[in-house]
Amino acid sequence: MKPKETIYYRIAAHAVAYARLEAACDPADEMSAKERGQKVTPEALAERDAADSGEIAAFEEFLAYVPASRLCLIRKVEYLQYALRGRDTLDRDELGTFLHSLRQFRPHED
Repeated sequence: MKPKETIYYRIAAHAVAYARLEAACDPADEMSAKERGQKVTPEALAERDAADSGEIAAFEEFLAYVPASRLCLIRKVEYLQYALRGRDTLDRDELGTFLHSLRQFRPHED
């Protein structure tokens, strides 16, 4: 199994994308910049937008991942619970993607 085909890769990819988004939000925040006596630059806004798109893509890849075993299924559900603490609930498309991945799951011995 290639690393990109594991739940751990998908979790790590989303965690990195989320961290990048968190780091990009403060420099692009008008109120934060004003408190620091600075202005928001077009580069900061572009970085925030790119980080936001990257986080969404990584989360969608995570949701679409079909677990290879019961352990991977458990890890997927646990990470989903964790990830939802920092974001809104799943929208209709995200929920559909998640449920579709679960329907494709075929358990085998761990």
